[in-house]
Amino acid sequence: FKEGILAVMLSPNFLMVNNNSLDPNDSLAIRVSYFLKGTLPSQSLREEVARGGYGSHESILHELFSENAQGGMDVFLYEFPYSWLMLADFFFMSPDPKLYHFYDRKQLGEDMKNEALTFFRHVVTQNQPVTELLSADYSFVNADLAQIYGLEDVPMDSKLRKYTFIDGRRGGLLGMGAFLTSTADTLTTSPIHRAVYVMETLMGIHPAPPPPDVKTAEPDVRNAKTIKEVLAAHASDQTCATCHQSIDPWGYAFENFDPSGAWRDHYGVGARNVPIDASSHFRNGSGYTNISEFRELVLSDANRDRFVRCFVSKLLTYANGIEPGVSDYGEIEKILQVSAEHDYRMLETIAAVIDSPLFRQN
Repeated sequence: FKEGILAVMLSPNFLMVNNNSLDPNDSLAIRVSYFLKGTLPSQSLREEVARGGYGSHESILHELFSENAQGGMDVFLYEFPYSWLMLADFFFMSPDPKLYHFYDRKQLGEDMKNEALTFFRHVVTQNQPVTELLSADYSFVNADLAQIYGLEDVPMDSKLRKYTFIDGRRGGLLGMGAFLTSTADTLTTSPIHRAVYVMETLMGIHPAPPPPDVKTAEPDVRNAKTIKEVLAAHASDQTCATCHQSIDPWGYAFENFDPSGAWRDHYGVGARNVPIDASSHFRNGSGYTNISEFRELVLSDANRDRFVRCFVSKLLTYANGIEPGVSDYGEIEKILQVSAEHDYRMLETIAAVIDSPLFRQN
């Protein structure tokens, strides 16, 4: 009896929505409901779809504004960023409690996750541009996060409040502890980890792994004082150089942030006289000298579209349970075009995703 139940619960017919046996309106209502609410559609939603309420970009946008005003997108506003930003992996390698007492004692990991979720909710509910996720000069902090971030004018309580940064270092996803801490090691930072996160999660760039049959000699790094010097030694091997040139520039910009997300100008114990060099340049010739210049570089027209395209792909992956394929590129470009026509605003972009065949026919 138990084996039979197990077989049913593991069956794709149980786990996945079977559109083949559904009326098209019911199928769309189910997809919209699970996308926004994470549950079966209500009768009112079924009736709205049957009346054509989700039949065009304009009608979908009208429904999204209504759902947004009534709190009908709350499940999406939590589950999507939690999945997309990989917040479930946050505590995989937490900062060493012996070195980062305050972070450990205050359990700042939860505050950092909530900061990311609160920020994402704000951008969506206020219908800000998708690009605001990267370009924002603000976030939501409390007293404990303020100590990590080096802020002084924050009320001394645990409530997350909107805070505008004026130094160009923080604001948006790129300045958050949730990103900076989860991509560091327990004792040290890793430009490679941070670079791969930015590339794959925010830019939709998937760096190729090194070929399994390539053999490289381990470089002599005994005199290296910084992680940049260590990676430079690795990149001196021509076999490794190509990958490092493509990946490393996406991560060096964050070296001024330690494993807890706090700002530092020098490396830690044993190397306090070694200043941090957070500069780099990409293979196309563009470069930066610090995190502020990197943030500006990420907002170029090409990187803006790359980010929004990645965001659309992540939405489709969340909605369909599978990443878009190469054959879906043309439809994604159509969604990007609609988003651009509406200044990349969140609800208009989400409406374009729901209106796409990639959402409606999967």
